Amino acid sequence: SVCNAPLLMVILQLGNGFGQGFGWPSLIKLLGGWFRSEERNIVLSWWSTSYILGGLLASSINEWLMLHVSTPSHTNFHPAYIASAGLLIACALLFLKETHNLPETPAINAVENNCTSQYQSWPSLLSNRQLRFISAVYFFLKMTRYTLLFWLPNYLVSAAGYRPHATSHVASYFELFGFVGPLATGYAVQRYFKNKLMAAGAGMLFALAFLCLLHPLLASSSTFALVSSIALMGVLIHGADILISGMAVLEAVPPALHGRAAGLVNALGSIGQALSPLLITVYVSHLGWTSLFDLFVFFALVAGTLCAIGARKNDADKPVLNRSVLEPVPTSR
Repeated sequence: SVCNAPLLMVILQLGNGFGQGFGWPSLIKLLGGWFRSEERNIVLSWWSTSYILGGLLASSINEWLMLHVSTPSHTNFHPAYIASAGLLIACALLFLKETHNLPETPAINAVENNCTSQYQSWPSLLSNRQLRFISAVYFFLKMTRYTLLFWLPNYLVSAAGYRPHATSHVASYFELFGFVGPLATGYAVQRYFKNKLMAAGAGMLFALAFLCLLHPLLASSSTFALVSSIALMGVLIHGADILISGMAVLEAVPPALHGRAAGLVNALGSIGQALSPLLITVYVSHLGWTSLFDLFVFFALVAGTLCAIGARKNDADKPVLNRSVLEPVPTSR
């Protein structure tokens, strides 16, 4: 079994990390090239619901298979081990068959090549002050998101007194309602914030800090208040996630750098994700599970402050480009 082969487990985890790491920048690059700036925020908001609900669907399928499909006692194999992987392979093959590359026209290619020659080195990308703010915000945001994804059941058992079999259902509300966040964010920044993405992100993160501050009080009052708090956290965190890692990145750099910038921001966010287990273990061992949300308040306040500062400087580092030339021509996909 894989559990008895630590080296194989590490190799598989590394493969999973590389797969996600390569896929995200490519998809952001494609979406930035397929759609015009005035429509891509809405597209990103709908697209991001796929990986939120997809994770919930995969967990549900695996749980159902584990509970309802029996296997011979002499084997360590179970269909649940390959169900999600098989579904992912099928989706990848469908994506390969049905999608196209970026729209290509001589005008776009000429400007892209010129832009790439001017911004070809990593130091040039790192000199973009707006992108540095986005990366710093995403470091704290992704750390918070994955801490809740992986540690919320432990918190519900240790601090809220839930039985282990009930925690998965309560914790699932984080994602079950979380898919509403990107949709609300996409339409809100388009209609009310006039595409002032960092300002919208600051408002969402400060609201998240306030909610985390109230959460212990809500959790102790009733089950409905606890579930509502978890669901609203999912809405705010998932909405801010696509806003920072997708929408803001596409606006911060020229189209030629969309993929590279998305990779940089996601990489720094993944560092926060990787540090979260160590940080949470040390924090909880000293202060206990009941104070966990105090840490989330701190994360959200730091990220919201960085967003607010970035909102004041978002025009200073934008390169002056003729966007009418750069905008892609909508194509059928």
